[in-house]
Amino acid sequence: MLNTIKVYRATGYCVHSAKVGADVTLDIERIKFPHANRAADETVFFDVNRAWLPNETIAIMNAVRELPIWHEQPCETLDEWKHVCNRTIHPICIDEGPRLL
Repeated sequence: MLNTIKVYRATGYCVHSAKVGADVTLDIERIKFPHANRAADETVFFDVNRAWLPNETIAIMNAVRELPIWHEQPCETLDEWKHVCNRTIHPICIDEGPRLL
């Protein structure tokens, strides 16, 4: 993941999307590592592709609550996102609108 970010960094990108969604413990590390190794002017979005259940989303987001990051599409439905938003502090990006129904 970090190698991919380094390639895009070299071409001038400063916003990156990193895929997560494999396992709660592994995903926490997959979030912390690229964040800790980013350049000062970079932002990393963590794209979950609806792979986490709400309780997993809450656990992971709260485990990295000190990091100024965004999570993209962590859960399946709008109701799940609302549930998560009431229990976490990180912003959530939504990019697959048809799943809202």
